[in-house]
Amino acid sequence: MCSIELEFSSGTIDLSNNKLSGGIPTSLGNCSSLMSQNLGTNNLTGSVPKELGAVPLLCLLLNDNKLEGTFLIFVIQFQYLEVLNLANNNFEGGIAFGSLISLRILSLRSNKFNGSIPEEIIHFSKLQILDLSRNYFSGQLPRKIGSLEMLTSRPNGTILIPYSGDVELEIVIKGITIQIEKLYDYSSGIDLSCNILEGSIPEEISLLKGLSMLNLSHNGFSGRIPRSVGNLTGLDSLDLSFNKLLGQIPESLASLDSLGVLNLSHNNLSGRIPRGLHLDTLSGDS
Repeated sequence: MCSIELEFSSGTIDLSNNKLSGGIPTSLGNCSSLMSQNLGTNNLTGSVPKELGAVPLLCLLLNDNKLEGTFLIFVIQFQYLEVLNLANNNFEGGIAFGSLISLRILSLRSNKFNGSIPEEIIHFSKLQILDLSRNYFSGQLPRKIGSLEMLTSRPNGTILIPYSGDVELEIVIKGITIQIEKLYDYSSGIDLSCNILEGSIPEEISLLKGLSMLNLSHNGFSGRIPRSVGNLTGLDSLDLSFNKLLGQIPESLASLDSLGVLNLSHNNLSGRIPRGLHLDTLSGDS
């Protein structure tokens, strides 16, 4: 059972990767000088106590537990929150973000969240990694998703968020699930796979030229793949499989020199595969 009594002013609490069980202690709300709180990868159960809202965190990691309840509304008041990882729990219901304009990493993967993706997400100018995969989100993508300013170019490689230690972020890159241990300013990805999203893929997504990974697979997207997808010059991995996309594969995909993984399977695409140095390696059966 988890029986932690904490009354100190350290900048970081890291109790991750243990076998802690029971509920999260309300006494964590007494640590008024905390910047980072990592309780990830334990066996914690129950809901997250509202007392945690008394600590204006920069980094909150509760991933890989057995926590439940609705989205943590109290995080909306964390004006400087940069990392929020609630992945692999049993949270449910809709989500709301308010004005988390400092957010760089948001991972809600593998929960039971539902409803639409809030429009205010387009105002997160510093957002680099967005993982909402394996939930029950529905409706259409925000049409102005191309407004995510940090993803519009590829920076040089400065390490960010050093106080967080291992961010313990699990994300699928090039078809492989990996752990991101250090966040650089070029680390970027959007994973919305395995939801119930529908409608067309917004043309505005092509403005995200610094995006490394885009996974929209296992949804209900329809219509054509935007021709402007070839503008995503930083893209390493693109997965649009298991949707209802139709029409031809855009010729512009052949110009993406950095593209290492492309999965367009299980759609209603037709026509010829575009010619290019990368796409020419595909066999006729691909």
